[in-house]
Amino acid sequence: MTAEGPPLGRILTYVRVLERLREREHFVSLPSFVDAVEEFPPKIVRSDLQSLGVDVRAGAALDVHASYWSIVKSVPAAEQREIDDGATLSVPTADETLAKIPQSPAESHVATFGREKGSALAAAQALNLSFDVAVGNPDLFLLGHGRMQGAHVAFRHQVATARHVAEDMKGLAIVADEVGLGKTNIAALVLEEILADDPVATALVLVPANVKPQWAEELSKFFGRELLLDIRELSYPELEVVPVLLLSLDQAKGTGKDSAVSEILRKRMWDLLIVDEAHDCRNADRLRFRFVYSLRARRRVLLTATPIHNSGYDMYNLATLLKPGYLGQRRFFAEKHMAGDRIIKDNDLLQQRLAPLMTRRLRRETDIPFAKRNFKLIEIAEFKPAEEVIYDELLALLKGIYSRHMGAAAKVSRASGMAQHVSQFVLIAMLVLREMASHPLAALHTLSTALRKRVEDLTSITRDDLDLVKLDGFIERYTGQPWDTAHHAKSCRLLDLAAELFARDEKFIVYVNYLKTHELLMKALTEQHPDCAVIGYRGAQDQDEKTGARAAFMSEKKACLISTDAGGQGLNLQFARTIVNYDFPWNPMRVEQRIGRVDRVGQERDVSIYNFRTRGTVEEYVQIVLTNKLKECRSVLGEFMSPLQVEKVYEDKLTMGIGRALMESRDAADMRKRMISLGEDELRQYVGDYGQYGKITPPDWTWRPRNQ
Repeated sequence: MTAEGPPLGRILTYVRVLERLREREHFVSLPSFVDAVEEFPPKIVRSDLQSLGVDVRAGAALDVHASYWSIVKSVPAAEQREIDDGATLSVPTADETLAKIPQSPAESHVATFGREKGSALAAAQALNLSFDVAVGNPDLFLLGHGRMQGAHVAFRHQVATARHVAEDMKGLAIVADEVGLGKTNIAALVLEEILADDPVATALVLVPANVKPQWAEELSKFFGRELLLDIRELSYPELEVVPVLLLSLDQAKGTGKDSAVSEILRKRMWDLLIVDEAHDCRNADRLRFRFVYSLRARRRVLLTATPIHNSGYDMYNLATLLKPGYLGQRRFFAEKHMAGDRIIKDNDLLQQRLAPLMTRRLRRETDIPFAKRNFKLIEIAEFKPAEEVIYDELLALLKGIYSRHMGAAAKVSRASGMAQHVSQFVLIAMLVLREMASHPLAALHTLSTALRKRVEDLTSITRDDLDLVKLDGFIERYTGQPWDTAHHAKSCRLLDLAAELFARDEKFIVYVNYLKTHELLMKALTEQHPDCAVIGYRGAQDQDEKTGARAAFMSEKKACLISTDAGGQGLNLQFARTIVNYDFPWNPMRVEQRIGRVDRVGQERDVSIYNFRTRGTVEEYVQIVLTNKLKECRSVLGEFMSPLQVEKVYEDKLTMGIGRALMESRDAADMRKRMISLGEDELRQYVGDYGQYGKITPPDWTWRPRNQ
């Protein structure tokens, strides 16, 4: 073969295709032959055929037999012995082939099979082998084609889901696999399959800003696909033609001077649109939803482990993004599927309706041995003296304001647009009490802003400023007090735990709910452990800062990442194995998202989850109700983490139920009675242990006062 001719591997591919064609055809059109060669772009195939002496003029027909022998004769004599008279390349049997298919990343890889051999012929044989595997085992077709690079290979469940999405669902799917199963790889496999079929296909990948570098890293590492991380490197004309774009959703939707980018994205027709953490688009009134809805794409893949957050309408909106009109008009959906504003009245019916649009796989349905989860409750049984005083005085202050103004109410718009009458004061008071359970300085900030504004409104109605005077006195009196770890039991206990973890060279993540707490813990841990890396992660950081924070956390031997819930989803942190829920979120989905940062594919050690709880505070009441009086129940996704029912309880029952119980209780015994009533009456349908979280709370309702 001359230096100008095509490589031997491509020649043998053409031989194989012609062998298949000549079994049923004598002549074929040139386009038909080009389409039959799936491994290489049409332009390369035409160029190769021309260099091999095949007529590639428009309208020309290929004589299959003549072309076959013409191409075979172009193979050097030293290699022709590998091709018998009309015989196919020799490949192993199906059983021999299956023995080479990897069961996990630690085993052998089809993607590298044959690449270490000395000739292009061996590579062609490996390619032929993978084709035969795919024909006999369609669940492995993506893996058989070796889409992933180097020593990497997709897990079997990822391959099966990608095949289902690409073939059965025609590229229109909500992939709702449990947290940690590798939805990024599933979407990337679909992308690579589309690009293999059509190398000039276009794709737009929209992700949260904090995981954009992670996406770029994985696409490069696993698939050899290099994507731009900064579109500022592109001119507008280049942006109109670049085939594959990876953007943050907020960057893509654009506003103001950035609207030019969103306009260009809207005008283009995309062969594939991928949206990661698609639940961020669940609100039809927000710009994110409207932007994604306005994009033109032949295929759409939405990735989310938690598609339903606040209401059954979340599912309706995601289905609308995927296939507009599939669930009909909103009012008909409400009549047929909704019982009130949030709850789905017939889960089975809607689940059947959504089956063509949604795929969901649970961890136990895979062959991956996931880490064992070890839960440990860190109970703060005793306040510091100053805390005891401020907490009791705050509760008395809030109860006094409530008792004098409990009739004051304001309309709050619900998800469906209906109005409900709730006490705005109770909602803000509950926020203050939650913040007090985190750190006094976090609560004092809200007391001096949002709650004070509400008390001012009440004062203007009653023309009695007594409560406002008391509130201002409280804020002034306690703001100037020292609230370092010597005066705050919860943060002091965290420092003790951190010392234990650092001594074991553990990397660990501390999750907090409030920025003020984040700031205070950063300072305390840095001062106590100057030789360790204490790294902050929060929503206000820019992308470079977030990327740097994750990189530092990964590289440092002794490291602690203190994060708000900005780092509670999307990040791959399986190089650590310890989670500390310093503030326990009221939404159990957020708990699962947090744990999923370390308990995911690639985690090789047991995972530890420490849950903090301060006795006798609203934090304890929430955990009691949430974990002891809820059970896993069926939802629109089948077996799932109670998305509708838990959220209903979380927002309506917990906030208002616990809030009013606190405001109206006479003493600790009365509080216990009201909490039991709340659990048994308002949450009767959810009674039972709440699955995997049952270990983190006492098994009974015994209520114990603080410091006893």
